[in-house]
Amino acid sequence: VVWQYDVRTVVMLGAVSEDGATKIERYWPSTSEAGEPTFCSSTLRNGHLTVLGRGKAIETDQMSVRAVDRIDHADVGIKERVLVLHPLDEEDSESAAAAPQTERQLRHFQLCHWPDHGVPERTEPLRALVARVEEAQRAANEADGAHHPLLVHCSAGLGRTGVFCVVYSVAQQLAAEGRQAVVDVGSLVRRYRECRPGMVQNAEQYEFCFRAIYDEARATGLALGSSGHKRPPDRTSTSSSSSSEGEQARESKHKREGASKEPPNESCFPMS
Repeated sequence: VVWQYDVRTVVMLGAVSEDGATKIERYWPSTSEAGEPTFCSSTLRNGHLTVLGRGKAIETDQMSVRAVDRIDHADVGIKERVLVLHPLDEEDSESAAAAPQTERQLRHFQLCHWPDHGVPERTEPLRALVARVEEAQRAANEADGAHHPLLVHCSAGLGRTGVFCVVYSVAQQLAAEGRQAVVDVGSLVRRYRECRPGMVQNAEQYEFCFRAIYDEARATGLALGSSGHKRPPDRTSTSSSSSSEGEQARESKHKREGASKEPPNESCFPMS
């Protein structure tokens, strides 16, 4: 998919594992703290993938991928990786050292601290991620004059992915329209759900979209309109520790129903 659609930026939301359970398979080269190549325990299900560390390569029957750099933004929990993709000739597919036809550089961003079905404790990491991804996309597009699609994923590609897509879309709207922008989060969520049902899985994630947009508008000097909207209060990233048994039951029912309910109607607010 990355090669076919000429993707140059990948966003991964969450950790590889949570509470001992694997949430996302590792599909990029891994590096130990000392910088030595290390094998990764997971492989793609087709059996063609071997994962090696820095300077080495992921090799399939058609492609090799190697990591050339990694930057840790520890203050916001973001890991930024630079990967290089090489297509291999069929006769040379057994060796990652085979001369490539071409090569493409890919930036891989991981927001580490975002629990499944939940939200981050604060909006700053997501807002920082959006800014870095926008910069990477802009640089990739300007480098060759093309429009490269953005690939975003979490575990199921619903809750966390939906929140990122909403906040990213609004950030682009604010950059283009400024104080003239009228942000309609509810309509935006509905449009994403038409493409992929269940995006933005629960009320906590929906409210987090508003908090992130509100905080970003304030941080960039855009005054929110006087339509009576206030910033939703902060919540902890895991609601189970503070919710009652009744709330947990309602949350469980909501997950089983696939988060199909429509978001609240009061979702539109002007910037000025």
